[in-house]
Amino acid sequence: MKFLSFLMVAWLCILGCEKHSDDSDLLSDKELKTPADPNAPEERPEWIDWIEENHTPIRSLESENFSDLQFLKLLLEEKRIVQLGESGHGVAQFNQAKTRLIKFLHEEMGYDVIAFESGLFECFYSDALIDSHSTAAEVMLQSIFGVWHTEEVKELFDYIIKTHQTDHPLHVSGFDVQMSSFMGSILRPMIIRQTLGSMDKEFAERMAREDSIFVRTYGTSAYNAFLITDRERMISVYDSIESFIDQHAEALENHVSIKNLPGVLKRTAWSMKETIHSHYTAISNMPLAIQIRDNGMADNVDFLLGELYSDKKIMIWAHNFHIRHDQPHVGGTTLDLPTMGYWIAQKHRTELYTIGLYMYRGNAAENNRQIYSIAQAASGSLESILYRSRKKYLYIDLSQQEKINGNGWMFQAIQSKEWGQTDVTMIHQAQYDGILFIYEVTPPVYLNLNSGNRYGPQNLLTE
Repeated sequence: MKFLSFLMVAWLCILGCEKHSDDSDLLSDKELKTPADPNAPEERPEWIDWIEENHTPIRSLESENFSDLQFLKLLLEEKRIVQLGESGHGVAQFNQAKTRLIKFLHEEMGYDVIAFESGLFECFYSDALIDSHSTAAEVMLQSIFGVWHTEEVKELFDYIIKTHQTDHPLHVSGFDVQMSSFMGSILRPMIIRQTLGSMDKEFAERMAREDSIFVRTYGTSAYNAFLITDRERMISVYDSIESFIDQHAEALENHVSIKNLPGVLKRTAWSMKETIHSHYTAISNMPLAIQIRDNGMADNVDFLLGELYSDKKIMIWAHNFHIRHDQPHVGGTTLDLPTMGYWIAQKHRTELYTIGLYMYRGNAAENNRQIYSIAQAASGSLESILYRSRKKYLYIDLSQQEKINGNGWMFQAIQSKEWGQTDVTMIHQAQYDGILFIYEVTPPVYLNLNSGNRYGPQNLLTE
């Protein structure tokens, strides 16, 4: 069955390639061809032959002509969850490619939610407020982490706002237990006061006051000391909010103008407890703290799938590190514990498709927006092998492959680069269902949206 499906995908690609050469907004084979890299390492001839014959060209990172993406319809058939990774956050071409994929998946395959590695409350509430007067900049500022405050991602948010004026909106969501936007989170105490106050004004006022203290302390120089002295009190506060919403769930839902707001506030309270636990643990044990965060993110994805968007197909935007299926078997990293993708794969494997994004050369940006160069690929590495296709952009499906001599590299442990710099070792076929590869990358064009957003461009817990 896998072989027949692979033949169908290959046939669609052949038909598509014939058409693409006549499409002025899609690159021809000649235009897609990369220059020879004089520093490219030697590779095994059978691997070169296989990659030359078995890749799918991606003919644009921005075109709204999706004819070169039609092959994905077979691969994603009956898949409810598509994870879109990135080997580094600061890459313009990753942002462009994912924006284009999201538009295609929304318009032609019915994926109606894009869930970012960003705060649950901030993304939900900013999405609920979108109307014809919204701007991409304000929605981004109130929702996602600053690492994605870029011109390329602004294109996606412009699109999202337009869809909200139709009967087929694309919803912004978040699954991180951390807060991602001060401008979004600062509204939260007011929402707690208004929502819970319909049942008990005194309780609501007390909870809002405590939440305001946490929001205003989060990420400041006083935050670690606050965790040490006040974490138990804050956990009790968020326990109380959860219990109160449980007791009054139906009545609260009937009083709010935004559907599902009480449930999101309850889940946000749970997320704050996970954040406190994770950040306090990070003081002495960073790997364990990262695992706590990732476990919480996986649980929040389950909340999106099972409760908030139980009738919708969902796309997930996150770092490769978070979406991989089996992080404990990745070598060369300090974290040999499960990450979010492990738990998602354990629970949802048959309805999941995970795409890792990788790059070969150029420059990118760190979370703090400092520019760095992509390191030279080593012989036998993923990047070196995929370079041999000599295409600017390409896609390799791993999910339909049976091991043969030419594709043995995907079934054995080989190197690939995190952030385009750090070598890690993994069996890529066990970690991803597909790989989107970009030959040359540049840093994003950042927007100046951090005024008033002291969480800044960087997560409190980095990958």
